[in-house]
Amino acid sequence: MSWRTRCAPRDQRAAARTALVMACAASTCTIGAAALQTGLHVLTSIVVPVAVLAATALLGTVVGRRAPSLWLAVPVLAVAAVSYLNLVTEDTSAGAAVCVLYPVIYAASQLRAGPAWGCTALAVAGHTLVVSRLLPPIEAATNALYVDIAAVSLAALFVYSGRRQDELLARLEQRAAVDSLTGLVNRRVLDEAVKAALTHSDCDAGTAMVLVDLDHFKKINDTLGHPVGDEVLVHVGQQLLSCVRHGDVVSRMGGDELAVLMPGTSRADALHAAHRMLERLLADPVQVEGHSVELSASIGVAHSPEHGSTPRELYAAADAALYRAKRAGRARVRVEPVPDLTAQTS
Repeated sequence: MSWRTRCAPRDQRAAARTALVMACAASTCTIGAAALQTGLHVLTSIVVPVAVLAATALLGTVVGRRAPSLWLAVPVLAVAAVSYLNLVTEDTSAGAAVCVLYPVIYAASQLRAGPAWGCTALAVAGHTLVVSRLLPPIEAATNALYVDIAAVSLAALFVYSGRRQDELLARLEQRAAVDSLTGLVNRRVLDEAVKAALTHSDCDAGTAMVLVDLDHFKKINDTLGHPVGDEVLVHVGQQLLSCVRHGDVVSRMGGDELAVLMPGTSRADALHAAHRMLERLLADPVQVEGHSVELSASIGVAHSPEHGSTPRELYAAADAALYRAKRAGRARVRVEPVPDLTAQTS
C-alpha cells in the first residue's frame, strides 16, 4: 500500500463528518463549561483544538486528493494544539483529558493502522509530558496511566474494526469482480478494461478482442450433467489463461462464452493467439467423472482501430466474427473484414 493511500482516510466524506461531530461536541462542552462557570482557559483548551481539527478536516475535503498528507496533519495538529494549550493554561482537568482522546478517535477511525498508531503515540507522549510538568509525580503518573490506557484502548478498538472493514470490503470487491465458477474476471471488469485500453492506449499495435464460444456446450450439459459442464468451463478458462500474456484480460462473459482482451496487440498477433487457443482446446479433452469430453470452440477476433475505436464497435465486430466461425462449420477462427472506408466515401 502506497504512502498516499496510508495517509488518506478510508472515506473523505466520513472524515469531514467526524470533524463536524467533534465541532458539535466542542460546542456542547462550551455550553456545559459556561453553565458551571469554568475558567476561560478551560473553554479555550476545549474549543481551539477541536476547531483546528474540524477546519483542517474540512480543508482536507478540498485538497486532500492532491495532498493526502494533509489528512494525517488533522490529528497531528489537534494533538499539538491540545498539548500546548493544556500546558500554557495549566489545565489537567477531566475536560482536558477528554480533548486528548479526540485526535486519537479521529485518527484510529478514519486513517489506516500505521498513521493511527503514530497519532496515538503522539497523543500519549503529549499528555504524559503535560501532566508530568503540572502535577506531582505520583498524581501525574496516575493521571497519565488512566488517559493513556483509554487512548490505546480506543485506538486498538477502532484500528481492529477498520482492518476488519477493509478485509470485508476487499472480499466483496473481489466477489463482485470475479466469476465464482471459473475464477475469471466478470463482464463488468472486462468492460472497464476495454474502456481503459481504448482510451489510454499509447501503443501503435492497437487492441484486440477475442470472443470464444464453446461448440455444442448445451449437449454436454444435457447428456453429462451441469457439474460436468461446470468442470469444462473451469478447464477452458485455465487453458485460455495459459495462452495469453501478462496484462491480457480473460473474462467469462456469461454461459459458455468467454472473452480475451489483448491490449498492445496487432491484428496478426491476435489471430495467431486465437488459433493457439483453439489448438489447445482441441488437443486437450477434459477428463471428468470417468468421461473424456472433447472440446471445440468458435472464435471471433476484432481489432481496434480497424474495427472501431469504441467498446461497442469492438464487441460488435468480434461477435460478428464469432458467428461467421459458427456458420462456417464451428471449430474455427474468424475475423471481420476491415471496413472499406474509401468505398463508403466514394
